[in-house]
Amino acid sequence: MSAYREPATPAESDRFITLPVTRARRVVLGPSLWFLAVWFLFFVLAGIVSPFATGVGWWKLPVCVLVWPLFPWGVTRVARMESVLVGATGLRRVGLWRERFVAWRDITDVRRFSRRVKSRDIPLIAVESADGELVIAELAVDDPKGVLDWALAAATSDRLHEIEDRVRREGRPAGRSRWYAPHVAVALLLSAVFGWYLFRDARRRHEERILRTADDLPLAARAAAIEPIFRDASLPSSTRCRAATMLKYTLAHAGQAARAYEVCAEELTLDCAYRAPDACTPFAALRDAGAALEAGQAERALSLLEGFPHQGAARGAIEVEALIALGRTADALAASERCLREVDERDPTLAALAVRCRVAR
Repeated sequence: MSAYREPATPAESDRFITLPVTRARRVVLGPSLWFLAVWFLFFVLAGIVSPFATGVGWWKLPVCVLVWPLFPWGVTRVARMESVLVGATGLRRVGLWRERFVAWRDITDVRRFSRRVKSRDIPLIAVESADGELVIAELAVDDPKGVLDWALAAATSDRLHEIEDRVRREGRPAGRSRWYAPHVAVALLLSAVFGWYLFRDARRRHEERILRTADDLPLAARAAAIEPIFRDASLPSSTRCRAATMLKYTLAHAGQAARAYEVCAEELTLDCAYRAPDACTPFAALRDAGAALEAGQAERALSLLEGFPHQGAARGAIEVEALIALGRTADALAASERCLREVDERDPTLAALAVRCRVAR
C-alpha cells in the first residue's frame, strides 16, 4: 500500500461483539417479567379458547391472536434493554423500541460520571457525538474482557481499523431473531398449559349456563340442548349427572318414556353421588304403562302408572285414555283436569299431549 494512500473507511458488517446484560439481571428479570405478564396472558388466552369452547364470541379470536405476540416481544425487549453491541462502524445500545447508534468516527468525547440512585452511586459512561449523547450503564453489561473500554479508547484515538479487525475476528452475527426464541418458547408452553385449563373451564361454565337456562325452553328444545352435555365424556361427572337428571325427566314429560329409561340406565354407569339402584323404576313403569295401553291392557296400564308418581301431561294422557277404556268417565274427567293443569299449551310437545287429555271432555 502506498504511504500516501488513506486507509479505507471501515465497512458496515452484520458481525458484532455482543455485551449482554449481567447474568443476575438475565436470571432474575426474565422470570419476574413472566410472573407479571402471565396474569394478563390469562385474559388473552381466555379470549382465544373461549370461542372454541362455547361457539360464540368469535370476534375476540383475531383481536387476542394479534395481542398474543406482544407478550414474548415485550419480555424480550425489556430483558435485553441496556445490552450493547460493538460493531465495525459504531456502537449500539439496545432500547425498548429501537437501538440507539453512534458511529465511531462521530465520537467526540467519552466521559465517566456517576448518578446517585437510592443512596448508591451508579457509574455511567457518556459517549458524546455530533448527534447527541449516548449514556451506558457500566455495571449493567457483562464485559469480562473489557471490550467496551478498549473500543471507546480506540475510537477516541482514531484507531478505527483495530476495532473493525477485532469485530471481524471475535464478533458473531447479532441474531436478533434468536433473542426472542426462549421467550416465545415460554409463551407457547404457558399457552398450552393454561389454554387447556381455560378451555375446559370455559366449556364447563358454558354447559352449566345452558343447564341453568334450559328450564325456560320448550321440551323438545330443552332435550336437544341437554343431551350433548350428557353425552360428552370429557365433561366432569357432576355436570353430566346433572344433565342426565334433567334430560330423563324432560323426555318423560315429553312422552318419550323409553328414551328416558335409557338415559336413566346410562346415568347409573356414571359416578353420581345421588344414584340409587331403583332410580329407573318410575321411568320403566311409565314406559310399560304406555305399551300396556297400546296392547289394550288398560287395567294394567293404570296399575303401572302408580309406579310413576310425577304428575304431567305424559302420565295424564295415558291415565285419561285408560280410564275411558275402562268406562270410568267421572275418574277420567278428574284426571283430565289434573292433566290440563300441568300443561303449558305454548309448548308444542305439551299441546299435542293435551289433545289426548281432552278426549274425556
